[in-house]
Amino acid sequence: MESRIARLGLTLGDPSGIGPEVIAKILAKGDRYPNTQLVVVGDQRLLKMGFEIAGESPVEIPVVSELTDEIDDEAPFVMLEFPTCGPGDFAIGEVGK
Repeated sequence: MESRIARLGLTLGDPSGIGPEVIAKILAKGDRYPNTQLVVVGDQRLLKMGFEIAGESPVEIPVVSELTDEIDDEAPFVMLEFPTCGPGDFAIGEVGK
């Protein structure tokens, strides 16, 4: 019987909130969940910012533009690139207007 993996989507959340930092910490910890692949949904620039804020070294993560792209089932993490806004387009910790 073929083993299938589950893909669990994690969004970066509000760019001015703690989402990018929390996701960066999860990825930096490097835990692999059996038969599960974490799919980070968001803007690569925000994830990079999250690593910087968290004080973590960036993790190499395959990037796809669509879930129909060929995705390596062995990769513990994948990023579904969804460009939104980049650092500098908002103030961290402040409600936008």
